[in-house]
Amino acid sequence: MSAQAMDIVRAKDTGTLQYEIYFNEDQSECIVYERYRDSTAVIEHGAHVAHLNEAIFATGSVLSTTATPDRFTTLPDEHTLAATVVALEFSVEVVDDLDVARQAVLARIPQGSSVMTNTSVTLAETGIADAINDDGPYESARNAMFALDFATQAQEMKAIGGQPDYALGSVHAITAGGTLVVASASGSQLASDAWGAANVIFVAGAQKLVPTLEAAHQRIYTHSLPLEDARAQAAYGQHSQVGKILEIHQELPGRIHLVLIRQQVGF
Repeated sequence: MSAQAMDIVRAKDTGTLQYEIYFNEDQSECIVYERYRDSTAVIEHGAHVAHLNEAIFATGSVLSTTATPDRFTTLPDEHTLAATVVALEFSVEVVDDLDVARQAVLARIPQGSSVMTNTSVTLAETGIADAINDDGPYESARNAMFALDFATQAQEMKAIGGQPDYALGSVHAITAGGTLVVASASGSQLASDAWGAANVIFVAGAQKLVPTLEAAHQRIYTHSLPLEDARAQAAYGQHSQVGKILEIHQELPGRIHLVLIRQQVGF
């Protein structure tokens, strides 16, 4: 049924901005993340999948739904986008779609480099995580790290994940003043972002632009966290949290590069 619903969204929906389905390990629980252009798009989608509803509800119960504020999913106008790029103290390139974003990232990484793909919906949706970790011409730090036993080799895992040639990930907010803001439950990716990696490449949808640091924190707690919590429950069987927040205001020239996508992508 999930495959049917996904096919319907791709073939018929005209206002569905994002539709993702996450199952837990034994597929006993499912989280569906839906994002629509407006209320008309919601009604349209409902009509398209109406014939599946009886079968879907027969499989179990719907526990809850989460509505996210429109102001944190709306793409900025070109003036706001251009002004933010100027304010950023990092190298930035703006691209139009996910495929171009993936190509832009991979073009910056020499073959044979050690690359850590920090957990990121954006890296998954752009195909960047798969390009690095699935037998690509790179040394996957993630694969090397998870080949070890956390109970007995945690420090070795931290060294591998925290000091690659390239750390890839996303951010949760980008302020008009040029600050990158990254939240984390454990902080596992923050060490490489802040200092450990020789190079850092962030990939982010332009809907993550916000006016102030206060708005960045609001975006994290009211938008990103509920979505990540739902993803974590489906993927790991546990809730997420905001344990640590990293603010990056400036950096040594050339270390951090941002690929900004003119699309809604990621949390």
